Amino acid sequence: MNLLPYPRFLERQAGSYELGARARLEVAADLAPASARQLARRLGAVARSAGVELRCEPSGSGQRQPAIQARRSSRAPNHPEGYALSIGAQGIRVDYRAEAGLRAATATLRQLLREYGRKLPRLLIRDHPDFARRGVMLDVSRGRVPSLETLLGLVEDLADFKLNEFQLYIEHTFAYRNYRAVWQGWG
Repeated sequence: MNLLPYPRFLERQAGSYELGARARLEVAADLAPASARQLARRLGAVARSAGVELRCEPSGSGQRQPAIQARRSSRAPNHPEGYALSIGAQGIRVDYRAEAGLRAATATLRQLLREYGRKLPRLLIRDHPDFARRGVMLDVSRGRVPSLETLLGLVEDLADFKLNEFQLYIEHTFAYRNYRAVWQGWG
């Protein structure tokens, strides 16, 4: 199993769970609408590449069992970014204490969907990070300066590794409007 970073606790169980071609993602009713949309967008993109159409609904809005359930719960590790992810015979369940934990669980689930597609291994993961700030600094002072689209794509990819800080190192390559002397003559 190729998870980065590797979780604190992972217990693999016998069997697998297969997502249907159409699946329902049920989110906690108290989840902020913007966070629910972000979750649906991030999971939906990877699910589509695995052949699954994922529909996001608030908790309690459907008759049938959701394929993926995300809810606040004390079952998650007692940490702001803690989460418990279980994949069992009945589906996928994400327990989190704060939205940061839901983001981390989403990153793990995206990695699993990329590796296994619709047929996911049954397992239990409990995880939280060692450090509050985990990041990357990109030097854009040498070579090509990336476009906004490239930077946003990079941030999206780094989020899948649970990095939560992105810094740009900028010297003279950025044409600051009020500081012409810093960059003039440098290209």
